Formats: sequence, C-alpha cells, structure tokens
Amino acid sequence: MAADILPHDTTGNNDVKLRAKLDDTVAFFYWLQVVAQWDRSYAHNEKLLDYYQQMITAENEPVLNAIRAILHQQASPYGLLAQLYSGNAQSHDAQKIIKISEPLRSQFEFLWNENQALLAQWQHYINQFSCHNVEYTLRRLAIFLGLSENNVRDVKIFLLPPSLRPLGAAGHAIRSTDFILLRPPRNLSRATKQGTMVTIFHEYTHLLAHASQSFADSAKASYQTNIAPRKIRLPAGYNWRAVYNELFAYAVASRTIGGLLGLELLGDAHPSFNELEVSFNKLRAKGRPSPNQYINWASLHMVPILRQYLQDKRLIDRELFDAVIGLTVDEGWSGQVQNQIKR
Repeated sequence: MAADILPHDTTGNNDVKLRAKLDDTVAFFYWLQVVAQWDRSYAHNEKLLDYYQQMITAENEPVLNAIRAILHQQASPYGLLAQLYSGNAQSHDAQKIIKISEPLRSQFEFLWNENQALLAQWQHYINQFSCHNVEYTLRRLAIFLGLSENNVRDVKIFLLPPSLRPLGAAGHAIRSTDFILLRPPRNLSRATKQGTMVTIFHEYTHLLAHASQSFADSAKASYQTNIAPRKIRLPAGYNWRAVYNELFAYAVASRTIGGLLGLELLGDAHPSFNELEVSFNKLRAKGRPSPNQYINWASLHMVPILRQYLQDKRLIDRELFDAVIGLTVDEGWSGQVQNQIKR
C-alpha cells in the first residue's frame, strides 16, 4: 500500500506543531466522567474504569449518580464535557458539576501524581515530533473537505492517565473544539511511539471532519440512500454518525490498516492489503469480527478511493461513502435503525 501516500510538501509551509499539555483540571474532569459511568458507547473501556475507580468509595456514589444524571439529560453530553475541559463552563449544568465534584479531587490526585513521570515523557516526545511528512496530506484533506488550508493548524493535546495495561494509545476529539484528549501507552517503545502518532492523526482527522459541513452533508446523504431504506441495525455501541466519522478517520490513519498516512507513520510495520484481507476473512469465518473491525475493513477499501479523490482534486461527496458503507456491518444483521444520523 506504499502507493497510497501522497507526495511530500514542497511549498515550504511551516510544520504543524503538536502541543502536548499536562493539565490536572482537564484530566480530573475526564477521570470524573469515566467513574460516573454514563457512557456505554464504543468509547467505554472497562480496564480504564477499573483503574480510575480504585480510589472511589461508597460515600462518593451520590455525587457520581448526580453527575451521571446530568450527563444523561443532555442533548449533547460531550458538548457539556467540552465546556469543563476547556475551562469555559458557561452552562448551569457545567457549573453544577464543578461545584458538586470538588470533594472528589482528593481521590483523583493520587492517580494524577502516580502518572506524572510517564506523561512528562510522552509530552516531550510528542512536542518534539515533526509533522513535516504528513502536513501536505493534511492540507489536501482540508481542501477535499471544503475547508481552507488554514484549518490545518497547531493542536493542543491533553495527556491523560492510561489504564494499567492499555493495548495502545486512545484518543478523543470532540465536535466544535480545538484540542485532542489522549491516553498514551505505558511504555515508549518504537512500536508504541508509532501507534501513538497514528492515534493523534486519527483524532486530528476527526477535528477536520467535524469542521466540515460538506462531510456532514455527504455522510447524511449516504445514510439516507444506503442505510435507512434497508433498516440496518447499528453496530453495538455506535450511532450512524460515529460509524461514518470513524470510517473516514480510519481511512486516513489507523493502527490496524495503516490508512492514507500509514507508511509515513508506521514505516515497515505498515500492513499490506493482502495480509489484512487474510486476517479479516479468518475472523469472519469464525464469526468473531467486532464492529470496530468491520469499520476498519471498510476503511481499508476506502483508502485507494480517497487517494484518487485527492489526486483528481475532487471534493468529498456521497459516492465516497456509498462505495464502502455496506462493508461496515455484518451481512446477517437486521432490525430497525436506531439513533439515526442527524445534521
């Protein structure tokens, strides 16, 4: 899949800077929403919960129950969390969470202090990383999404304590924000460094897609054409907006399939299409692929299509998704569509 990489930038643009930050307030509110156990989507991580809640006692349950109730009543719970992470808690509910959660800070401090040395190492590595080899492709993606090249800019990355035995880095990018939340691995080997950069640029792709009305319109049109009429049941833990968002972000950067930036970020560890096809077919024969693996499988097929769009200077449209969206679901799934994609 080496041919799936676009040529390097020769325009002399300054590199995008990754600005990793250690912020105990951001980390506290991230910890808080995990231990409140409000989210059972694909973002939920049982190992992380086990590690994060080790200091929680029965006395804390009333506060956590109240926070869970506040988040459940939100039309946009991640939007509320974004207020807390950004330090711009304008809503009454955000201010209420700040007030009632104050007694829990002492439980969080142990976890934060325990991870300071690890997170400082990752902060140094990420801040020294050169984006030169990927910036040109990111700028091409911005134009493809109907955005200005100026949307490709420096990004803040808030580092969070990871679970005790994470399989790799995990990240989150929230709509209408300018930062990434990142849980790095617990060691800094060559493989974990490569995988962490893939995760960062996967989340960076989400930030670009979130800013694009053309992306939202194209995904919605594909959903209305391909998914809604067939009443396909959702993959567990997902809504259809998330499926389309992940499908595109994995096509750009994925630890599993490599993606458009795979060769630049993974080097020799970048898997071939044939290797991935054999592995996926074995999983499918055993009935074991997860929803995430189905989405990666579809993203693998999107990579050459996306590359052709960029080479042709073609803007995103419904057809990009039409070609692969059917691969995101198990052929045997059926039932009513839930949580339909919204504008």
